[in-house]
Amino acid sequence: NIVRDAEAIRQCLGQKQWSTIGQSFGGFCTVTYLSMFPSSLRESFIMGGLPPTDKGCTAHKVYTHLFKRVETQNKKYYSRFPQDVEKIRQVFSYLLKKRSVETPAGNILSAKSLQSIGIRFGSAQCLESIHFMFEDPFEVTGELSYKFLRDYDSLISIDTNVIYAILHESIYCSEGGPSGWAAESVRKEYEVNECRNFDASWAIANDEPVFFTGEMVFPFMFDEVKQLRPLQEASEILAMKSDWPPLYDEGQLLRNEVRAAAAVYFEDMYVDLNLSLETAQKIKGLRVYVTNEYLHSGIRENGPKVLEKLMNMARNVEPIR
Repeated sequence: NIVRDAEAIRQCLGQKQWSTIGQSFGGFCTVTYLSMFPSSLRESFIMGGLPPTDKGCTAHKVYTHLFKRVETQNKKYYSRFPQDVEKIRQVFSYLLKKRSVETPAGNILSAKSLQSIGIRFGSAQCLESIHFMFEDPFEVTGELSYKFLRDYDSLISIDTNVIYAILHESIYCSEGGPSGWAAESVRKEYEVNECRNFDASWAIANDEPVFFTGEMVFPFMFDEVKQLRPLQEASEILAMKSDWPPLYDEGQLLRNEVRAAAAVYFEDMYVDLNLSLETAQKIKGLRVYVTNEYLHSGIRENGPKVLEKLMNMARNVEPIR
């Protein structure tokens, strides 16, 4: 529907064709646009947003890949700030004993909800923001400080983006479903079979660093984030929905004639490198710029440089190599 809305706007403006830029989920929308209305596009530029285009729900596959990326970012964090290992363990020990603490915004801070701030690990200056939060987390009384709790509230943008919360996993459902709380399912498997550090209780008991989670929506959030509580029933309905419409037309993508280029970030924690390259192979003529100079936020860090690169590739100013 986002693409159909864009088409309606294009028609109202009297534009025969136009160019699109898609960052992150905007890239997902761009691939849908290339599938549904390619004749309306002059050229398309995608930044950190090539989606899996398989039929059915790819959420489980996506999160299996992304947990590996999140694990890597956690290791980078503790490598850069080794002094934080014990400080963070102390906070998680406190929360596991207390079970939960109410924040100034009325959210519930538990061990799992605190782990979710790892979503920040995938952007510029991400590691520093978490490090500063844990500099002095306790009051002299031994309780978590008001500042720490306020910092947590300020980091969870999901409370002001409720549509994102309830529809996040469904963006991976094309002509099928359900998503079925895929991130929760993969987390349980990953904790047991790949990396126990995501289990805060295990990490504390075994004197190991506690790992944070990434861009994932879990059922507990609809209990612990105040603004999401009224949407708990809706979130369950959407998680079990199995009749999602098709988002992509792989046949059309293989016939693509629209000039297009995509930036794929080598260490992207939100959109997996390998899955992105799989999709790139399905879009005829797509030029791909793979770089480790930026994380997911290349457009924010140096948008003009990234966009110029993509424009030059799509327009063949930079020759095919």
